[in-house]
Amino acid sequence: MSRQDGQDCLQSQKYNLKSLVTSALTIIISGSLLGCESGYQSKVSTGEQPNATGGPPSGPSHKVLYGFTNFLYDDTEDATGNTETNTLGKGLSLSLSHSTIYFHHAISCVTWLEELMDAETNPATLAEWASIKAALDTSGFKGALMLTLTPTKGNRVALNNDCQSQAMGNSYSELEKASPGFSAKMIDDPMVMDLYYKYVVRMIEYFGPQYVDLGYKMGFDLAKDPYIWQRYVAIHTHVFDKLKVSHPEVQLTFSTNAYVLRSKSQGGPSHGELIKPFLEDYTDFLGVSYFPDSGQMSQGFYTSDPYGDGRQGWLDMLKYLHDLASSLNKTKQVAILETGYSTLPVDLAPFYQDMTIVGSEISQKQWIEDLISEAKKQNYLLVNWSTAIDYEPIWNKMPGDTANPQDTNGLIKQLAMIKRNMGLWRIPMGYPISSSLPVASQSLEAWAQGWELR
Repeated sequence: MSRQDGQDCLQSQKYNLKSLVTSALTIIISGSLLGCESGYQSKVSTGEQPNATGGPPSGPSHKVLYGFTNFLYDDTEDATGNTETNTLGKGLSLSLSHSTIYFHHAISCVTWLEELMDAETNPATLAEWASIKAALDTSGFKGALMLTLTPTKGNRVALNNDCQSQAMGNSYSELEKASPGFSAKMIDDPMVMDLYYKYVVRMIEYFGPQYVDLGYKMGFDLAKDPYIWQRYVAIHTHVFDKLKVSHPEVQLTFSTNAYVLRSKSQGGPSHGELIKPFLEDYTDFLGVSYFPDSGQMSQGFYTSDPYGDGRQGWLDMLKYLHDLASSLNKTKQVAILETGYSTLPVDLAPFYQDMTIVGSEISQKQWIEDLISEAKKQNYLLVNWSTAIDYEPIWNKMPGDTANPQDTNGLIKQLAMIKRNMGLWRIPMGYPISSSLPVASQSLEAWAQGWELR
């Protein structure tokens, strides 16, 4: 299976189960699960209105913001919410009540056609955006908002899907009717760069975020494919410069991987050192993904540099990130855009020999405590924990034979184990998938273990 992000997470309140678990649980081989938003949708007006959240972040007295990638742990009404009763799913409700920043991963498509035609957002896409606003409004959430965007598909080469075409079941059909050959363009094409800027503006003016990731995981190719990286630099700098004129209040970054930043360039300096001029001039903060339980896996795909495992390994990595951010001419705050630690080990055989995820309850607790301590000490901008609640219930419903290396569904299911037990709230092992889960009463709140908002 090639490295890819797969399709976006489904937003409607009713799901085809096979489609849900196959698309929503498609894994990036680096060990990063696609972040799903809540399945909640509200019967609200879909008119384009600015700034759903508004105002400064509320919550802790210190400056660090905390949030989650809100992934559905089940497809039951308890998990997804209900439009008729105007209620949130328990997972989203639980995580928002313990968050001071909300992360919206809008990574499945770009409104290429609307930008090309100077048109209003298509109804299907607008309804999805409105559902996010409705969920936040229903919850009463008043924290900060971060948008995560990307101009490409998961391979970081092909243009991202066109939203209107995607709403009709394919990637580019409607776009190609209006502009034949557009979908074959590269992201450093001048036309693409201009349209992507217009798309980012559309998203900013609709959602009103304080922070925007212009390139989800686009920094992952620093070690593997510098040519892809240079294409991204072109579109990023183009959009960054224009946004600093049109929307200077929004803080901008791109996301990369801590292992990639620290890895050496053919025996030379680290990739982080090599791109320091870019970091200094074209980011407002250092956005990094780091999963200390998957170091072996990340090294296998992105770098051959050996890093220490266990607590000393992650302490060394946090020190590296702090030193890099502090060494820039324009000092940047560190932002942990994705992190987590599984409470159970994962063996990826037979699909990937000798690749394992080292997981344990004790190590997760220690990682949480060390991360928060470092975040407060070094004044991190934010920390985002991937997966709020263990999603074992929906994993149990996934198709596929995890013992058969020829079964694509089995591969997806096996990879989904990487984050299955990464939640900060637990689901009892052996949870009966046919029953309803009273999350608030049966889950173990990891806040008591060290994750503190106040």
